[in-house]
Amino acid sequence: MNKISGDASGLVEPICSPHDHFYPSFYAKSNRDSRYVVRKIVRYWHKGRKYLTLTQDLGLCGMTIENNHTLSRGECLPMELILGRRSISLKGRVVSSLRWSSRHIISNIQFTDMSEENRKHLQECLTLLEG
Repeated sequence: MNKISGDASGLVEPICSPHDHFYPSFYAKSNRDSRYVVRKIVRYWHKGRKYLTLTQDLGLCGMTIENNHTLSRGECLPMELILGRRSISLKGRVVSSLRWSSRHIISNIQFTDMSEENRKHLQECLTLLEG
């Protein structure tokens, strides 16, 4: 599995704090938040609607998703990440949302509210990817 690195230093409130501006996973700079190029199903709610998409990459501090609409920077979204037979609920803060092509937008999400149990399950899944 491909492993990517990204920087996550600073604030205390989120699980990992954001960059001043988020580098998409392919511009990663350090190894504090290891990201894995992996496709996992993500469900999220935005303006009263439910959306389904896939991750582009995934780490303990956040993920990159592809969607077809721009999300506002700083917006917090309820999310559900499907990991095998189990899903974990969390809140994600939009760090950036950039148009990738005429029909695709890449949004970088920082995890801000995840239970310790869900965080542990995510860590176990990521450890399996290191294989």
